[in-house]
Amino acid sequence: DKLDNEKEALEFNALGMFGISSNILSEVKTMRLKGRLEVLIHSREQIELEARREQVRQNVALLKKEEEERKAKEGNRVRRVVSTGVVSGPDLNSFMRQFPVASEGNGVEESSGTKDDLRNFQDNIDKNAKDELDSSEPTGSGASYRPGTWQPPT
Repeated sequence: DKLDNEKEALEFNALGMFGISSNILSEVKTMRLKGRLEVLIHSREQIELEARREQVRQNVALLKKEEEERKAKEGNRVRRVVSTGVVSGPDLNSFMRQFPVASEGNGVEESSGTKDDLRNFQDNIDKNAKDELDSSEPTGSGASYRPGTWQPPT
């Protein structure tokens, strides 16, 4: 600190020897002091930032510890299922009891038009497919696809 003051005094005197006015010299000195103050301010800010970072690290560690403790407590409450290694399918007997069996007299009779309904359904599918082919939208993919060739119907 003492050396810095002596350096400044020598520089100040040297500048005065070259005919630089005292106002300019005082401004230069003020600027140098401001620069040093800025360095001090920056170092203080860095110290504060580091303190904040450390506080965040401690908070994260505390939260992780609390989370692990909470999971450990919940783990004790939850009953763990032990697998025997044998996997079987679902029990369908209760599901099948919901439906009447035909031999019991409550049999479900098939309507006479069931096959006709199926044919009509297939005919409707064919008709819908034909309608789609007749539409004005472009169709095709792969080798038959040509970009930019579609024209609206006239």
